[in-house]
Amino acid sequence: MLHLVIALGFFVAVGAVVGLLARFITFDRFRLSLPRTIALGTIGAAVAPLVQWWVLTPEARATDSSSCLVSVLGAIAAMAIYRAWVPASAAATGERTA
Repeated sequence: MLHLVIALGFFVAVGAVVGLLARFITFDRFRLSLPRTIALGTIGAAVAPLVQWWVLTPEARATDSSSCLVSVLGAIAAMAIYRAWVPASAAATGERTA
């Protein structure tokens, strides 16, 4: 049980770093809160390597070492999707629109 808690904590910490990197790279003027940045970074860090694994051949997977870059690109994509889905005024105030 303790291993699971440590693994989840590490995964969220990596998601926070990836989310902040993605936010600084994109010069985010969207005013995302820190919890949303961490959540989007964690989603990007989780989904992007899975997509990379699905796209690459087994030979390329064995020699690939770009997981960090792919995680940051995934977080940028997650932030772009979030921006397209939630209007800027609602994101700034924390409201959800239907």
